[in-house]
Amino acid sequence: MRPIVALALFGLWLAPLYGAHAQQGAVAACKLPRIGGIPVTANGFNRVITNADADGNQVSLLIDTGSPTTVMNPRPDGQRHTGTRKGTFRVLEDISTISAYPAKIAKLTMGDYDFKDVTVAYAERLLITGDVYGVLGGDVLGSVDLEMDLSRGIINLFGPNKCGESAIYWSDKFSEAELATGRRQIDIIVELNGIRARALLDTGSAESWVSWELAGRAGVHSDSPGMMEDAQSRHPDLQAGKTMHYRFSELKVGDEVVKNANLGIKKFGWGAFWGAPVDNFYDVDMVLGVDFLRNHHLYVDRTAEKVYFTWNGKTIFTPPAIK
Repeated sequence: MRPIVALALFGLWLAPLYGAHAQQGAVAACKLPRIGGIPVTANGFNRVITNADADGNQVSLLIDTGSPTTVMNPRPDGQRHTGTRKGTFRVLEDISTISAYPAKIAKLTMGDYDFKDVTVAYAERLLITGDVYGVLGGDVLGSVDLEMDLSRGIINLFGPNKCGESAIYWSDKFSEAELATGRRQIDIIVELNGIRARALLDTGSAESWVSWELAGRAGVHSDSPGMMEDAQSRHPDLQAGKTMHYRFSELKVGDEVVKNANLGIKKFGWGAFWGAPVDNFYDVDMVLGVDFLRNHHLYVDRTAEKVYFTWNGKTIFTPPAIK
């Protein structure tokens, strides 16, 4: 039986209780097939952003591992495409049916890597405000192994891993989780209060949260003692858009165990921008957002169907703004 990492929450402090999964001996010297690296920043809203060159246009993109599709604001040159059609897209946590058209970017440069002939969806109206041009999704990132180290501002891209657990070059102790296959996004298997569930590793979500359906299976309901309302909730209907928070007794993320995990609870599939719910878009029970990801160093190994990760010793989940 593999040893696990247990994290106990006392106030806002997390402390390891047991040792992590360990490699035999020192970290092996094995050459990983690195493709390139994408420098990123996690801004004050926990959004993961990179600067890119799209056919000579300098743009900022949101890295969204939770979105299956790359979608952009209207083209800066004003060009339109005759193949406009409606589609369901995710922009950060919000899901909407919008009019968009496919177009190709001949060269999309991020960091030291060039993506060639990338087909993306251009929205017919503004999707994202501010200086951000678009969302980079799983159709671009879903075919490679990823090393995510948000605390140091880098996402590295790799070809198929032939080094096994030695891919975790930065530590000889680590945790691992089972990678669910069949999608462009990164889904892993977790347990919440002993209930097995599927969670999305999602750089497009600022915070981590669970569905009401999973909360119910874990024995937690809207009237459970200790339920807290998030002051930033936007919708009056508890079962639609309002985010609640609850301190679950135990969350297992692979080998890592978090005690008293303070998680948001809300209905999945709410299209907050356009006001229309889209059911079953996520096909997961939980989202592990940037509050979790920026406090871990991860390697997504698609060949072994594993996610390896280490904890950096900081608070994992963002404390809610409680009314």
